Amino acid sequence: MPSISTHLHLALLASDRLPITDTDAFLLGSVYPDQMYISEYKSVLLHYKEHVEDPCDLKRFLECESKDDFTLGYYYHLWCDEYVKHVELEDITKYDRLICDMEVLIPVIQRLCNNSYTGKYQQSMENIMILEREPMPLYLVSPSKKEKYVEVLESIVDAFVKELECVCNM
Repeated sequence: MPSISTHLHLALLASDRLPITDTDAFLLGSVYPDQMYISEYKSVLLHYKEHVEDPCDLKRFLECESKDDFTLGYYYHLWCDEYVKHVELEDITKYDRLICDMEVLIPVIQRLCNNSYTGKYQQSMENIMILEREPMPLYLVSPSKKEKYVEVLESIVDAFVKELECVCNM
């Protein structure tokens, strides 16, 4: 499963390619299921699973949830959790990913933090505000690793856009 920063980075990349009207709602939905400080049981429920080892039940999610930009972001999160299990990141460490994500996300996080949210949107913001307190590794990521990482993220977005076209045509 991707980190919150990677989920947010993926959602930002996808937001320009999807039929959404409220980018902020989409971004907030993309981090909603990874709520901090909740029980494993609630985390399993938020990921539409019966048991922690199960895959996310995307079909059940689509049957149960409303159709809005926040929900599309939530769906994207669940879909990414399943899809990235098959993605190879080679020598790109979790710290390389964090640095690459945060270089892109800092202005987005600052913009989101300037708004007032309630309910599920507020819970998503709590997940995002944790990123601001994340200690950053003290090194620079090589340009070749950054390029490879962005290529991988773009391939995930491409796959999701195709998946969404199939889901919408059902």
